[in-house]
Amino acid sequence: MPKRVIIVLIIVVAFGGFMFSSLMRSCSPHVSFEKAKTGSHVQVFGKIKAEDVVFDSDDLSLSFILRNEEGETMPVVYSGVVPSNFEYAEEATCIGSWQDGKFKADKLLLKCPSKYEGEVEDDQQYEFYNEDNTT
Repeated sequence: MPKRVIIVLIIVVAFGGFMFSSLMRSCSPHVSFEKAKTGSHVQVFGKIKAEDVVFDSDDLSLSFILRNEEGETMPVVYSGVVPSNFEYAEEATCIGSWQDGKFKADKLLLKCPSKYEGEVEDDQQYEFYNEDNTT
């Protein structure tokens, strides 16, 4: 086999190995609250208890409680800029790890209510669109 082909194959294999290892490091599986307490980098999902949301503007940290389908709760702390739609969110996927008795989230993925899918119940609120149509 020519040297160029061998060199290209080595480069392709090395690049593939690098890509695979990078992908494995960036992946974090969805786990239960109990498994999240192992300290590894994972994802947890649950409903946000709105009454327990606290934002500290001094250190830009957001604290809240997640409740899973089994009714278990987990304290979550997220540092950084709060997503603009957080106040409307009902559920969240938190990506991070368990530290110091709390789940420290690096990222928040929010699920908001389906407010854009609802039907209009009162046509009078949209009357201004039909001002030219006098009947």
